[in-house]
Amino acid sequence: MPRALIEECLRAAGSAPSGANQQPWHFEAVSDPAVKQRIGVAAGEREFYAHRAPPEWLEVLQPLGTNASKPFPETAPWLIAVFIRRFERLPDATKRKHYYMDESVSLATRRSRKAIPSAGRRLPGGRPKGDASLFCCIPFSLEKGKRPL
Repeated sequence: MPRALIEECLRAAGSAPSGANQQPWHFEAVSDPAVKQRIGVAAGEREFYAHRAPPEWLEVLQPLGTNASKPFPETAPWLIAVFIRRFERLPDATKRKHYYMDESVSLATRRSRKAIPSAGRRLPGGRPKGDASLFCCIPFSLEKGKRPL
């Protein structure tokens, strides 16, 4: 997948509406395999399935074949990590809270995903499998202004 297509996706995301036009997101496009692997681990899927998922949830997922094995963050040519900015620091160092963060980031992420088909590429629905995975969005929170990696 060419970098220009990824940049088109990010431009589309940046044009999404947001609460008070605060744009409470930060997108990172990653192609480095080692960094993608670290992001996949940080997303916590393995930990979730091993320790936090309630047995009822695991039972519902079983017929779908969904489990802790999610190699697509590492196998996708590009990974777009989505960071939610819960606040921002103003030039005078005061902290300003963002509003409607989850809704705004959801809209921006959808816009980035919709840019793929408009560029003549197929974006898989549901759980990506094998080479069909073009990219994967993983949301993170930027608490205290720090990224998880």
